[in-house]
Amino acid sequence: GDSANIEVQAHAVAFANSDEEAKKIFDAEQARVTVSGSAVLVKSAANNNGRMNLTVTVPKSAHVSVHSGHGDVTAANLNGGVNITSTHGDVHLSVIKGSVQVHQ
Repeated sequence: GDSANIEVQAHAVAFANSDEEAKKIFDAEQARVTVSGSAVLVKSAANNNGRMNLTVTVPKSAHVSVHSGHGDVTAANLNGGVNITSTHGDVHLSVIKGSVQVHQ
């Protein structure tokens, strides 16, 4: 993004038989953000009964590292380079300046 801020948007889906069960799944998958110096970690735990899609907007100058166990990864308009490890899923890149490393 054009801002110096980091924004995390999450879209969660739960496969449950009750609202209470769905809430437990959502709580387990909830994206957690940790800041350590200039590094920001966004992490969501896997759950067999749910799915979490994250959209993370970072400053264009940021160097981004993504580790995805399942799901597609899309990165666009980054000037600081990107390092992506994706076990299961497709990787889509566009307008990336700097180094690009993809491990599948």
